Amino acid sequence: DSCTFGTLLPPFGYPRALERELRRFGVEAEVINAGVEGYGPWNVLQRMDDFQALRPDLATLYIGWNALYGETFLDDISGARRYLYSARLAGLAYRRATRLVGNARSRALQDYERPRHPDPRAPEIRALDDYTPSFLGDIERIVEALQAAGSRVVLLTLPGLYAADEPPSPRALEVGHLPAFTDNPYVLARMAGRYNEALRVLGKRRGL
Repeated sequence: DSCTFGTLLPPFGYPRALERELRRFGVEAEVINAGVEGYGPWNVLQRMDDFQALRPDLATLYIGWNALYGETFLDDISGARRYLYSARLAGLAYRRATRLVGNARSRALQDYERPRHPDPRAPEIRALDDYTPSFLGDIERIVEALQAAGSRVVLLTLPGLYAADEPPSPRALEVGHLPAFTDNPYVLARMAGRYNEALRVLGKRRGL
């Protein structure tokens, strides 16, 4: 996704940094940056023929943020946790409905700048103990397809500005952004943490 794609200045993406470091250690590797902004696992599967045709010796798979932002797990929780979460969502919806109407850039900036409300004890945090990413099957299918092309596959877990076990720094709150369904950084941290746990299990099970 865009984390791999990087910026419009190619030298600063991590694939180029990886290539430079390998060559510094005497490994004449060609690193292909296959990142595409906005991609999720499903998009990768649709282009798997292209990726298999490259026949990479080693394929790193770092994807998941866009898929996490599109999840609906919290829509399915029930009971008191659902009521409290619904109230939080209603507040978000109201603020979104009453924001100034402008161009796409203006609306995106308003989304980016909306207040964050860190709450490690919010009811939806505990609900996420049962969360398994809905797109995990797509990740495994990507792995299978790359292995079928003869590639050794390396799974990368998602780093993030927010952690489930520590308060977000003022800088993280300033520069980070959250999915539309929450204003709580701990929600995103817990979702990413659960995904990373699932990736480690998958990696161990498949010997990655």
